[in-house]
Amino acid sequence: MRKKVRRSFLKLVASIACFALVIGCATKPTRGYENQQRQMKPAAAGETTGEPIVLTEQTVVIDARPPFEYSLSHIPRAVNVQWTDFTQKEEAYRGVLLSDRFELTRRLARLGISPASEVVVVGKGLGGGGEEGRLAWTLAYLGLDNVRAVPMGYFKGPVSNTETKPLAPAVIWKPIVDESLLVTRQELLYVLDNRGVYDPIVYGEKGRPRLYKIIDVRTSREYLGKEGVGMQAPIPNMEAINIPWNEFFDSTGRVNPEIAQRLHEVGVTRDQRIIIVSGSGLRSAAVTMALRSMGFKGAGNYAGGLKELVAGAGKRRK
Repeated sequence: MRKKVRRSFLKLVASIACFALVIGCATKPTRGYENQQRQMKPAAAGETTGEPIVLTEQTVVIDARPPFEYSLSHIPRAVNVQWTDFTQKEEAYRGVLLSDRFELTRRLARLGISPASEVVVVGKGLGGGGEEGRLAWTLAYLGLDNVRAVPMGYFKGPVSNTETKPLAPAVIWKPIVDESLLVTRQELLYVLDNRGVYDPIVYGEKGRPRLYKIIDVRTSREYLGKEGVGMQAPIPNMEAINIPWNEFFDSTGRVNPEIAQRLHEVGVTRDQRIIIVSGSGLRSAAVTMALRSMGFKGAGNYAGGLKELVAGAGKRRK
């Protein structure tokens, strides 16, 4: 009798073990949530524009998404940085960079970023507002030569929900500012006052006469004043071409190669000074970086955006 009970018990244990094994094989493996360095390749490299972006052990990954989204899931080793960490806090002027450029590079150095760093900024792509493009533009303006921006979904690979350990701080460095990436208020108003979109003009003490083009990358409804900032302030000669910012990118977040033909059709060429404007300087920064990657070296971002332009319209002659 005891032998029968024992045999029955052993059969039951074996059955449970087999069942657990089957369930274990059918269940998807848990993602690794460790902050380990590894190479990550693009999800669809053949469908992107330009060379595929590959993350290596030397790549500094910046996640420009909101902190909550970053906390749920992010690329291992990615640090969470907001574009507003480098700008003024007043709403109308939040697109304007802080005036102490050296302080901005000190912040980058504390993140382990130097002018020689290879940086990839990830964000929400067309589902966001251009945050990763704005951060990439900020880094390029301050002196980084190797910086690119793509949506986080561009990469396939493990993700993490644990906070990334900060990189070792870099040596404090002085900004190597690329002034051509930034369109100042003075430059924009000079172009408007002198009708630089119609006749070549010289801005500043040096340089040759150049024809200007102004591209407004807000939505058509914003451009027509039906929503958003509108054009409440009297800003004459604002002869801007409207091309919504999402038309500059494809579904993977890389530059849309078809946009070159659209630019040609509206008379935008690579030898012109191109002023890109948006509401607060985010979408315009993303488009500026896209144009630069296509060889439009005269493209510059009006960082304050139309919010700043409208807010300061009364100060034009001061």
